[in-house]
Amino acid sequence: MWMHASPRPLSGLAALAVRALRVFPQRLPAEQAARVLAELGEPARSGDGLVPLLMSRRLSHVVRAVCGELDEIGGAGSDLTPLQQVATAMADLHLEQLRLVQAELGAKGVPVLVPKGVFYAATVYPHLEPPFSTDVDLLVRSGDFDTTCDTLRRLGYIDDLIVRANVPLKLPPAVAAREGASFGHFGQSRSWVKLVRTPHLDEHADFIARTLPGEVVLLGGQVHLCALFDVHHNLNSVHDPTAAAFRPTEADWWQHPQRVAYRGVAFDAISDVTAAWFAANHFYTDVMLYGDPNLKILGDLAALTRAGRVDWPALADIAQRHVALRPPLCYVFRMLGGVFGCEVPGDFLAALAVPAPRNSAHFADFGDPLARVLDLPIELTVGEHHP
Repeated sequence: MWMHASPRPLSGLAALAVRALRVFPQRLPAEQAARVLAELGEPARSGDGLVPLLMSRRLSHVVRAVCGELDEIGGAGSDLTPLQQVATAMADLHLEQLRLVQAELGAKGVPVLVPKGVFYAATVYPHLEPPFSTDVDLLVRSGDFDTTCDTLRRLGYIDDLIVRANVPLKLPPAVAAREGASFGHFGQSRSWVKLVRTPHLDEHADFIARTLPGEVVLLGGQVHLCALFDVHHNLNSVHDPTAAAFRPTEADWWQHPQRVAYRGVAFDAISDVTAAWFAANHFYTDVMLYGDPNLKILGDLAALTRAGRVDWPALADIAQRHVALRPPLCYVFRMLGGVFGCEVPGDFLAALAVPAPRNSAHFADFGDPLARVLDLPIELTVGEHHP
């Protein structure tokens, strides 16, 4: 007897993800875009299913960019069109609020960096429509964390509000205190939220109720967007001050910041090198530890790579100095090259020197995320063994 395990061909959302991410951020001609979208199959694209399906993997921005020549994606009758209008309004609201927050913190001598999200929209694909994003991430030095939170509070933000079924709910004090004291993901505080009335989105209230129950507030049919900031004092998945050589330090993520502008608002952002290792580590941790199927970060990394913005020697150098970065960078960039068509130098992957599985547990090596990313089904074949 013999038994052979092999992955079945990709289909549905996983196949669409591969085809679209192999192109992003470019746009395909309509005929090619139709073949990409066909990977979903008709049932998944019927009725109101397309937006929730794409949002479940954070692929709506990627698919709209790649397949926008199709009426069902870029046309006025597509559900992705009102989603884009909400995304654009959300981006402009956050940028307006970012300008105010920066001014307040600047007056107090507190420097701020934007480590992801709007960083990519401003620097890597500014020619595209704003991606849907529910927040803006702010990176401050650990010594400025409390001042930053106090400033947001003074500007009307609160950290004990959540949205369920388009209704704002205030957390009980005991729950808010418990969650505020919990371990922060990548050095992150609880989210700071402020509701802002957005009358020009009222025409999309029905769409918002169907598709954005946890992100947008509806009160009496009136739309309120949630201006939301996540404050980070750390870019490591686990804060490890006792082993500085193991993970990057504050000096690493504040090295060589860059000044960028997006939709008329200027801000400071992390360097491209920091963006590359942080995104890869964030994606790897999300998939392998938290089971998060979010593919948006993979799209951001693919766009950063295709723009020629990755300094491979510098990226290899920081991974060689901080060994916890080696498995995430190895697996994620190998995936970008082997599956998603990015040009990743072989000598870069070799320089990471990821150890063999038998001695790599201390490297936070949880294995290859590819199967989880693509939901690979395995097909077993059993037969007679003939020597």
